[in-house]
Amino acid sequence: MTITMLHGTLEWLIIVLIAISGYITDRFLPGRRVRYPIYALLMLTAFIFDLNEVVFRANALNAVWYGLILLIIAEIFWKSLRKRSKPLLCAVFVGLPPVFLFVFAAALLSVPLPCHNLTGGTVGERTECGGGVYSLSVRPSFDPFKPGRIFALHRDIRFAPLKRRVDSYAIPEVFAGTRLTPHWECAPGPAGDAVRVRLSADGYILWALRDKTVE
Repeated sequence: MTITMLHGTLEWLIIVLIAISGYITDRFLPGRRVRYPIYALLMLTAFIFDLNEVVFRANALNAVWYGLILLIIAEIFWKSLRKRSKPLLCAVFVGLPPVFLFVFAAALLSVPLPCHNLTGGTVGERTECGGGVYSLSVRPSFDPFKPGRIFALHRDIRFAPLKRRVDSYAIPEVFAGTRLTPHWECAPGPAGDAVRVRLSADGYILWALRDKTVE
């Protein structure tokens, strides 16, 4: 209960701060002709990242990245309100809130809040297998219809501070209090060595994560 309340407080606080920052940026930050093409490029990059399930390896970079994208959306919202165009306002109120919430949910899954330490984070050390470097993370699920935890397997992208999610598994709420232990394997496969992470509880294997991009 305490974790849930803490999550709710932090989430609403972040949304309020982003909304206020977007208003300040829209009204007082100069250089709009320069900013807007940069905004378009950043939004396109964010779309490509999401399409390929790519995030930064460092939590600090993810926080800055998602904060910037959310700030852009908030600024567009405030700017559209000042236009006082009914078609534009309808499009903004219909289109922007889902986009904002989608990006915000992605941010919560990538950037650990202080209360994440109570339920998990990065699990163990990064592991090498088949020429790739992998890491496992666990985060609370913010889906009200599927509460619980999400285990995600990532592979580092070479020559970039990025990683790609290659598999994930949502732990049902019934296992919320169960301690799951990951067991790493690097076994030969048709395309070379393949990584596999088995999640077990009390000796029983609940699920196995693998790199689906190399199958």
